Amino acid sequence: CRGFGVAEPVTSPTYALVHTYAAPRAPVHHLDLYRLDDPGQLDNLGWDELVHDHALVLIEWPVRAGRRLPVDHVPLDLEHVPDDPARRILLAG
Repeated sequence: CRGFGVAEPVTSPTYALVHTYAAPRAPVHHLDLYRLDDPGQLDNLGWDELVHDHALVLIEWPVRAGRRLPVDHVPLDLEHVPDDPARRILLAG
């Protein structure tokens, strides 16, 4: 989020399920789907509006979205940089 221009502190949306942050180019929607039991519960989050908004959408536990995950999504992985706990490696694709 910091690299996209979010200035405020970013926290996990584990309990709220969705956090939205302002950024210069577009909002950032950060979702954590871990607590969902099935993709039908996405409607309660405003899923269709979130994924079709002009925004960066970051989803933790995307497998919980099932077939409702957009087909053009880009999987990301974060890895810790050895010997530097403040840095991460972002793997996309």
